[in-house]
Amino acid sequence: MLLEKVLITIRDLEIQDDRFATIKEQLTRGYQNLKRDVAVIESLTKKDITDFFRQSIHPASPQRAKLAIHFIAQANISELVKGLELNEKTAAQAATDLQARLSAVSQDEEIGYLRNYLLDLKVTESKISAAAEIWRKLLAQNKDAPSSNGTSPIRITDVRDFKSGLTVTGGARPVTDLSEFEELEP
Repeated sequence: MLLEKVLITIRDLEIQDDRFATIKEQLTRGYQNLKRDVAVIESLTKKDITDFFRQSIHPASPQRAKLAIHFIAQANISELVKGLELNEKTAAQAATDLQARLSAVSQDEEIGYLRNYLLDLKVTESKISAAAEIWRKLLAQNKDAPSSNGTSPIRITDVRDFKSGLTVTGGARPVTDLSEFEELEP
């Protein structure tokens, strides 16, 4: 059934033209990919497919790649600022400042930054303590969940630093060497 879908002849020349234009734009020059794909699909066995599923798709596989992004919602900071009983303009500015400051530091330093910022706003010590306690509870709710496939999650605190540590992949490469298509005249 899969081979039938791959081998369907394209009846509309515009669709075929679009397919070749896409190949050309991707700089792969893979005009013979269809024949190669059919050869690979024909050689697949049921065991190959189940092994691939167990390694790459099954949720319990350690090799399975997955990405989980957890955000602390803006509403949490808004709720925290509401409890401080600041005027509307100061509260809006405080929410923006706290979001920027708290996202720029590690979790260990967040409470200290929160306390210092609120002291600068001349908030009473009791309200600062209450805000710090609320923030600790929010942090406890957003701790990393254990992974179900045996790998440990990676906390990304600095995106630029994380991206700079990734390995660089090579660009698109032609499937076949262009010299094969050259017509040299004797």
